[in-house]
Amino acid sequence: MTEKLKVLCLHGCRQDGKIFNQKTGSMRRMLKNICEFTYVTAPHSIKPLSNELNNTINDDYDYRTWWYTGADKTYLSKLPSDIDEGFDDSLEFLKQFIKDNGPFDGLLGFSQGGALAALICFLIKRKEFEADFKFVVLIGAFKSLCTPHLQYYSDKISLPSLHVFGEGDDIITKDRSEELMSFFEKAEILKHSGGHYVPCSKEQKESYLKFFKEMLSMKEQLKIGS
Repeated sequence: MTEKLKVLCLHGCRQDGKIFNQKTGSMRRMLKNICEFTYVTAPHSIKPLSNELNNTINDDYDYRTWWYTGADKTYLSKLPSDIDEGFDDSLEFLKQFIKDNGPFDGLLGFSQGGALAALICFLIKRKEFEADFKFVVLIGAFKSLCTPHLQYYSDKISLPSLHVFGEGDDIITKDRSEELMSFFEKAEILKHSGGHYVPCSKEQKESYLKFFKEMLSMKEQLKIGS
């Protein structure tokens, strides 16, 4: 039996690993013969947005963030900030998680988790983060506007990458995802007409399968050559 790809998944801000697992259920089922997904929860708590408080919230929903941009432990991706409180702690947390649960073949991130996944790629290139990812998938992701992070975007990333974003996304607009994509030399694009979510309808199925099958083939070739 062919060995599956092991993929580490990073959720968005105000999600957790459990919720992200649920929100990617269609993707997991589609790729069940190719990928094994592992979901991790960010180490920092964050308050829900005011409009979320007006909705019925699942008691199991654990609002989490990978870092804060405000002095009052808030997070906004759209505004430049000199603050990235909790970012270094999240990196150390993930280093230990990968050491305990890895190795992983690929890294997948959504929204803030996608921004973090991209930053980890830059850190790996600088030998400031130890991991051996063979590919990265960035969904609704963006270039961080935190001042401490801007130094990393001077490099180019050669890892194969799949960039997924919605034409109708008004949370992370497509131009922000396209800007991040420009730093990746082997970028493949999966655009959809929707908003800020992980798309997985029949229109996207072929693109997902093509990318992940290519990554699985690459893994098998590397294994044969080792």
